[in-house]
Amino acid sequence: MSFKPPQFDEHCQSILKSRSIRNKVVILCEETPPSIKGTRSPQSYKKNKDLPDANFYLACVPPLQPLPVFFNCGGKTTVIKTYFRLLELCPESSSEYYLNPDKLFAIVDLDNQDKTIENYSFASTDTIFFDLYQKFQVNQQNAPNHRIWTTGLIHKEAYFIIPELQDFFDMCINIPHYKNNPLSLNKIYLGMAESIIDDIDLERNFEGVKKRLKDIFNSEFNDKNELKDWWIDKFNVTVEKEQKDQLILALLTIKKAKNFWENIQPPEDVSILPERFQEQLSLEMARQFYAKQSNDPKYHIPYFLETVQKIAENRGTF
Repeated sequence: MSFKPPQFDEHCQSILKSRSIRNKVVILCEETPPSIKGTRSPQSYKKNKDLPDANFYLACVPPLQPLPVFFNCGGKTTVIKTYFRLLELCPESSSEYYLNPDKLFAIVDLDNQDKTIENYSFASTDTIFFDLYQKFQVNQQNAPNHRIWTTGLIHKEAYFIIPELQDFFDMCINIPHYKNNPLSLNKIYLGMAESIIDDIDLERNFEGVKKRLKDIFNSEFNDKNELKDWWIDKFNVTVEKEQKDQLILALLTIKKAKNFWENIQPPEDVSILPERFQEQLSLEMARQFYAKQSNDPKYHIPYFLETVQKIAENRGTF
């Protein structure tokens, strides 16, 4: 969603004047905001928590930790624009708004296309990514320097299919199916790798893709076809789990998983719409898996939620 100038101002004002954010960590994220007729209001933003990104992130909050307030702001450009506009509108001395600037953060999806950020300590989203993550883990030393985060994998759907989740899927009461068989993540990974050949976005941004992979693999790729063949060959012959997981996570930093996730279906004897089943599955994995991993930098989303809370407690005023 792209705001027209008057709508964007209303969007920012509604966040600032929302009583729900008093003394809370505020996190701006991607997703089209609720479509509200007329003037936006603080009350209308209560619907944000029901949107997919915010809903998943909230479910990843570790037990007993204060819940942040999420605001869906549209695409990456609008999220970043909203972050800086809120800081401009809300000096610390202001008594008109409920936002504490020290408690404001943003998280945007990692994309293959880099996004420039002006007047920020990190010049682009790729610059943030390379400073914030090291060998697929959050760099604990650098993390406190970031108020705008990128995901460490490409879009949130990548977090729905990391290797560790195979056990979670196998233990579900209603085991998810993919292509009419019980879900095997390895089949999804191979399908994703095969589809590299048709990925126009990856091709257009191939230099950035190569840079992303360079620190992990001592290999050079001239084009997407060579990358596809190399990855599949390597995946098929690699036995050692740590090395195989690295291959998978590398794939999940360059190849979007959304289309594959949307092909995950409920068993035939379960009467539920596939999209509703997928939503329930993602929230359950957030609560049962991710919310319990907040101290491990391997698991980016809960670690992010834990880290920004600590930053806010150290810098914020209550």
